[in-house]
Amino acid sequence: MHLGDFCLIPPGVSHKISVQNQSIVIVMILSSQVIENTFRNPAFYKDNLLSDFFLHNMRFSYGNDNLTFHTGNDQELRNILIQMMLESINKYREYDAVLSAYFSLFFAKLIRHYKRTIDRPGTGSRKASMAMEITSYIQENHTDLTLHALAERYHYTPEYTSRFIRETTGKTFSEILTDARMKHAASLLKSTNLTVTEVAYQVGYENPENFIRTFRRRYQKTPTGYRKDLSREYHRQNT
Repeated sequence: MHLGDFCLIPPGVSHKISVQNQSIVIVMILSSQVIENTFRNPAFYKDNLLSDFFLHNMRFSYGNDNLTFHTGNDQELRNILIQMMLESINKYREYDAVLSAYFSLFFAKLIRHYKRTIDRPGTGSRKASMAMEITSYIQENHTDLTLHALAERYHYTPEYTSRFIRETTGKTFSEILTDARMKHAASLLKSTNLTVTEVAYQVGYENPENFIRTFRRRYQKTPTGYRKDLSREYHRQNT
C-alpha cells in the first residue's frame, strides 16, 4: 500500500498489518449495523462496486477478499478521518450522529472521486461462486420461494439480489424459478400419478391454470399432453 491508500476488509477475513519506515496507519473497525444503516440507504444504493462490496460481504467472506482505493494525498478525505477520530475519542455530545454523518460523507467522496482507482482481486471467480450458490438455492427451494425471501436469506436488498442474478447468470430470478418448477413438474408427470392440479401445487403454483399456461410455453404442450406422449413412448419401446 502507498500514501492515501484505503483498504476495506470484510468481516471474517484473516489479515495482518505490517508498518515500516515510520508510516502511519489508521485502522477503523465498523460494526455490521453501521454498514447496513449506510449502504441500505436508498441514497447509497446505486450501481457501484463499493455498495456491492458491502452488501455482498455482510454475511459472507471469501478468504482474502478486499477492496482498495488509491486516493493519493487527498487532504479532504484525511480531514474527514481526523474528525471521525476526534469524535470517537472525545465522545462529544451527539457524537454518534456526527460519526454517522462523517461516515456517509467519507464513502460518498470515495465513490465520487476514486471509483476508477479501485483494486479488487479475484472478483470474477467469487461472483461466479456466489451466483452458483444462489441459483442452487432457488432450484432447491422453488416451491414457495420469493425474491424477498431469497434476498433476506443472503442479507441483501431485493433490488441488489435481482440485479446480481441478472448480471451473473444472464437470467432473471423469475426465469430461474420457472425453469426449476417446470423441470420438477415434468419429473412428477413422468414418475407419479398425481393429477395436473396436484402437480401444480407441488411445484409452487396456487392457480393450476397459470401452471398449465406456463408449462405449455415451456414444452409446447399441456401437462396432460406431455404425460400422454410419455405414456405412448413407453408403450412403443416395450412392445
